[in-house]
Amino acid sequence: MAKDEERTSHFRKKRGIIIGENTMFEQENRFYEENKDNLRKQYMGKEVVIVEDKVIAAYDDVGTAIRETVKTRPLGSFCVKNVPETSEEKVIRIPTFLVSR
Repeated sequence: MAKDEERTSHFRKKRGIIIGENTMFEQENRFYEENKDNLRKQYMGKEVVIVEDKVIAAYDDVGTAIRETVKTRPLGSFCVKNVPETSEEKVIRIPTFLVSR
């Protein structure tokens, strides 16, 4: 396979794990969607850190959630979701290069 084809392939290899373009955090997003009513009751207004199908921590802001979680887990191995106080949800995307340890 040519290098250009390799880069544009449907799958990327990252840290030894092959990840489909649209599957990153698929399990975490599904867990959030299936449990958002219960999460809202327990973590309303917080930023929750989700790994697979489990909330591992909750913080008051996304910056703290990321800074604290990267102390014990590699960046890209967890998902941070806002649990809104209303049904309106916000999406926050933070480029990896903006997070420092």
